[in-house]
Amino acid sequence: MHFDVHNVCDYGVPQSRKRFTLVANRVIDEAIFPAKLNSKPITVSDVLGEQNGFPKISHGHKDTTPFIHTVQKISSINAERLQYIKKTGYQIWLRQYRALAIKVFYRQRRFF
Repeated sequence: MHFDVHNVCDYGVPQSRKRFTLVANRVIDEAIFPAKLNSKPITVSDVLGEQNGFPKISHGHKDTTPFIHTVQKISSINAERLQYIKKTGYQIWLRQYRALAIKVFYRQRRFF
């Protein structure tokens, strides 16, 4: 019997998540271990994206293929906000454009 917490990226899953695994066997007494990949970890960009055969979609897209990949439509102000986000992530955007974000938020704020 073998049990441990493993990071699934070591086993070919394009995510960095820790999962508990338990491998038990009543036939033999030796421990059986999950087989790790010997290559570099797979990333999400290795699996998804236009380079892997998936079409580029935009907000408001309704898919009629078997993938059923439908995307929520966003408002024009949110589409404008997304223009400011660099590919390196939200935290950099927030630091650089915090004043603009607060100003736009209070201008567009709606009460329910």
